[in-house]
Amino acid sequence: MTLNEYTDANDPVMGDLPADELLAVLEEIGDHEAIAWLRKELDGQGSLAIAATDFGFQLPQILGGDAPPWQYTAHVFGYIPRLSAGTTQSVAIVDASNIVADRSLVGAHVHITLQQLRVAKYPGNGRHQILLDCGVFDQRLKERELRFSRSYNVLDGQSAGVAGDPLFSGLKVGDIGIGLRCQTVNVKNELDEEFLQVLNSGTFRHGLKLVGAAINPAIIPFTEIVAATTGAFLKRTRRNRKVQEFRMGLDFETPPFGARLALGSYLAVQVPQSVEQAFDWSAWVYLPEQAAIVSKADGKTLINHNYLAFGVQRVEPPVSRKKATVAHERP
Repeated sequence: MTLNEYTDANDPVMGDLPADELLAVLEEIGDHEAIAWLRKELDGQGSLAIAATDFGFQLPQILGGDAPPWQYTAHVFGYIPRLSAGTTQSVAIVDASNIVADRSLVGAHVHITLQQLRVAKYPGNGRHQILLDCGVFDQRLKERELRFSRSYNVLDGQSAGVAGDPLFSGLKVGDIGIGLRCQTVNVKNELDEEFLQVLNSGTFRHGLKLVGAAINPAIIPFTEIVAATTGAFLKRTRRNRKVQEFRMGLDFETPPFGARLALGSYLAVQVPQSVEQAFDWSAWVYLPEQAAIVSKADGKTLINHNYLAFGVQRVEPPVSRKKATVAHERP
């Protein structure tokens, strides 16, 4: 399976939809608050039809400061180091490009978990059924990607009920690092919501075990099923829409804008892409006891952005059966 074969490139995130199409989606899912915001944004840009088509406006070009968090199309990546047991003090968050890479991870096996899925606001009202589709790949062998999906039930202003949900277990780190790609789909079709419950049972609950993946013929068909499922949801109805999408390469080099690989937690925060609204990690801290990102200024205000948090930890690869037998037979 090639990396681009199932990237769903023809299905843009909500923030990349032309204004007229976005309005149609919002009307279909009944998000009246977002409809009022959109019409206000378009006021002065000409009629909706002109703003959306004749001049080719995309919403990020005309956004005001009160845009809903799901309307942003960019992401910034933060890093929180591993914490000692019992830590209660706030922890600084730094940009993932501004940390020291852990080169001892070359050739090691790691466990990648979903630690938080925070919904400040998603399209629609109240409860959201969210399909999370994640892929990992070797930075050098970018033509091959392994994918895994889970679904989560989340309310606006809250986080999914997860804490270290396994995604990929036993992933071997290449000599130039690993890549992570994720997308979230806001599923608003009721029949599709019922079908998503399948993703919360059986194999889907325990992550994709990758130790020995090269000799496991079931791995690739599994990832193809995941990819096909996501694609099917996006094509069945315009009520199902991609909200977040990002790629993060975790490597061992030090160029600007990249992200370094180390043990700890990574944050992918959905933000506006503009100089005027540049994101400042130093304004936010992590509170271990509340498992929350809050304003450093008052220690209480929750971050008003959608974000995902991933954990990276080292795991020991299992001893093969042959080696275990030989070791057992030695006097």
